[in-house]
Amino acid sequence: DSVGDEIFEVEGEGALSSSAASSTAAAATATTTMPFERVRRLDYGTSAIDVVNPDLFHPSLLGDASSSGLLRVPLPTGSFWSNLILRHTTSDRHFSYPVTSYPYSYAWNDEGLRVSYPSLRRIMDRTSVRDIFDPDLTLGTVETRDSSSDLFHIEGGVGGGGVGRREVIGFDPLSVSLRWNAAHYSKTEGTTSSVSPMWETYLVQGSPYVTVRYTESTPVVRALSVFRDIECPPDSSADECSEVHDDEDGGATTSRRRRGTRFLLRSAENVSWLVFASQPLTLSLDTIRRTTVISSSGPFTGVLRLAILPPPQDQPSEYTHQFPSTYDDVDVATSTGARRLACHSSVYPVGGTVKWDFPEEEDKEDNDDDTAVVRFRYRTRTMGGVVAASTSTTSSSCDEGEGTELLALGLPHHGQILPPRSLLSTPIRPSSRRQFDLTYRTIKGPMVPFIVERSSDRDDDEDDDDSSKLTATVSAYDSQRCLTWALSS
Repeated sequence: DSVGDEIFEVEGEGALSSSAASSTAAAATATTTMPFERVRRLDYGTSAIDVVNPDLFHPSLLGDASSSGLLRVPLPTGSFWSNLILRHTTSDRHFSYPVTSYPYSYAWNDEGLRVSYPSLRRIMDRTSVRDIFDPDLTLGTVETRDSSSDLFHIEGGVGGGGVGRREVIGFDPLSVSLRWNAAHYSKTEGTTSSVSPMWETYLVQGSPYVTVRYTESTPVVRALSVFRDIECPPDSSADECSEVHDDEDGGATTSRRRRGTRFLLRSAENVSWLVFASQPLTLSLDTIRRTTVISSSGPFTGVLRLAILPPPQDQPSEYTHQFPSTYDDVDVATSTGARRLACHSSVYPVGGTVKWDFPEEEDKEDNDDDTAVVRFRYRTRTMGGVVAASTSTTSSSCDEGEGTELLALGLPHHGQILPPRSLLSTPIRPSSRRQFDLTYRTIKGPMVPFIVERSSDRDDDEDDDDSSKLTATVSAYDSQRCLTWALSS
């Protein structure tokens, strides 16, 4: 895929010595930012401005509108998130068409973010395999909701008052970052902060978590149908989760509340989600409607991470024309996958880079070296103080020395080339390594869980975010131009 020249950069000089290697690749230098000739999209007819909505980009990502012949909006060709920025939207509350960043699919509008785990709804016939997008969760905030909309059912109509601004604030080869800014809103009594409410999310490929960072915002989560309950995970301590006195009306419970940094949401379909918070907050479930979980402790500044616990699903032996309405439960108390998700919840990716290096021709002749190197580097952050805190999820869920590593998921072919010490043992790929009994499925096959250690080296052009790195070595480049990779962390 050809992408915008702000995404990739090429390290080193030269190319592989092969009859299939092009002269263009051989001429690559350290200053080359794209291995392709520049193409003016306007030379080929329809302008991107007619397809892409420039209002969905942060101003820093837009070109000069007064300059003629320039592409004003970024349009990385073939990027996984391009559906998010199209002018045309669905008829369902103007949500975008879905995008997929495995294992989840996403759609957004001015109020919120829909999250789907499509393999729950797999349909197979003689000609196709289809994973159906349905919003298993819809995320938003009180401050950015439209008070005239019924997307979020909030008792008393608290908050809202106008649609704010949503925008793409950054992107790279592995991710896209989205932000929602509140419009005019009514502050609750006692709120003195002058910070404008906003929230943002990072759609990073291969992350088993949905990560959201809030600033002076009140999180709201809506279920696909209804929530069965909000619970404290079985292995959580009193500091991590505890019951708060439930609200009652005439002897009937009207809301169920839990306070802490770890929660368990269960839907009517028997699908479970683990929720991790960087700071303690109180989550409340309206037990009348049961559609919405809201932070009843008021505006929150911090990070929430949500991870589905994929229910065990046998591989169908015959065609499946209808997906189930309920699923087998996951035993959170004994699940090694749930424990892993808790252990690594403190480290979250916000983006990444891809770089590669080809040996120079003279070096190849001297050393008979036909190896090229591709490096994947994730930019990561940690939830404030969680890694170091002795009472955090890290201490109760991780072995000594763990918890500062990044947990990621790869596609099936990645499992063949990832270093064995990085891989986790799964039901599909059993081994003596660290256990992970959950299977995240995609239309491309079951995903491979692996651990990426924090990198001690840092490029000069990187910011203060922590980095986790994988190195892929191209050890063969045959006459059909097929690459064989070996990865190391």
